[in-house]
Amino acid sequence: MNVCKRVVMTVLASLSFVTTVFASTSSGIRLKNGTQVLPAGLPNVSNKRGAVTYNFDLGSETFYVLIPSSYTGSRPFGLVVFMSPSDECDIPDGWKSTLKKRNLIYIAPQKAGNKQPTSRRCGLAVVAAAKITELLNIDKDRVFISGFSGGGRIACMTAFYHPSLFAGCFPICGAQFFEHVERKHATKNDDYGYFGLQGGLSETAKARLRFALITGTKDFRHGNILDLYHGGFHKQGLTAKLIDVRGMAHELCSQRTLEDALQFIDQKRAPVATADQGKPITPATNARIRRTWTNLSGTTLEAELTKVVGSQVYLKRPDGKTIMIRLSQLSREDRIFIGKAQSR
Repeated sequence: MNVCKRVVMTVLASLSFVTTVFASTSSGIRLKNGTQVLPAGLPNVSNKRGAVTYNFDLGSETFYVLIPSSYTGSRPFGLVVFMSPSDECDIPDGWKSTLKKRNLIYIAPQKAGNKQPTSRRCGLAVVAAAKITELLNIDKDRVFISGFSGGGRIACMTAFYHPSLFAGCFPICGAQFFEHVERKHATKNDDYGYFGLQGGLSETAKARLRFALITGTKDFRHGNILDLYHGGFHKQGLTAKLIDVRGMAHELCSQRTLEDALQFIDQKRAPVATADQGKPITPATNARIRRTWTNLSGTTLEAELTKVVGSQVYLKRPDGKTIMIRLSQLSREDRIFIGKAQSR
């Protein structure tokens, strides 16, 4: 084969891995696949946290973006924000086809690795999600965040900080929780996995977030993640799943595991009660039936739902006495029941 022909074939082979997709925003701005600067102007972010940095010069920040070729803007797509332990990041091997199949756009902030301040890393994740949501047609119930190792810890923190922005989180070989958990499986007696969440867990987080914690039997953080799941996420009544992969080390998950995680978090959500409405709600007659209620400690009570005022739920016992319990102390099943009553 002559040199010219060999060079041409090499170039064509390399181009076969590059698919340039342009997506036009509502304002006519075009986004392309690859690492780029996002259009100027910081997005609107509600419920800002003191531990998070939000003020960035978008002209000096870059993000890796992947938009499936099937996206036209005519119907909403979901979004995955990925946080890497390294400052440079594109997309993990094997993820493209799964994200395309599920109509998910992908974005990864750059210069957001483990050596960067936590406040910056969380802030870039929030800005990435909020900016893409403003620019493209995004289903706000399908905005997820993920990350690997230290990036997985950032993903958890960011989801807890902004549960109105994110609907789910699937951290890989790294996780974080807002309370200290009992050490049963961890091999090191360190403070791994804890961060302070000012104001505690919001009812929005309990009602909205889904977590799929991914680890493996050969992951050196395996014990930590087991403890965080059982002693934190599960104990607090969060909607969470542990994906414990036999033989998996401290590494990015396989395509099959990714699909398992997305299958769990990317589900149509039943209405779940929150205290955010801020007005009294009296259930319709067909919701005012006696049922068994369960709190987070497992204690049960036979009672009838009479009304919900903010974060307070009023239950009428069989003896006619009405008691009040905080919405956040009820099981998820109870909060779904109340959510359905509110939506009637």
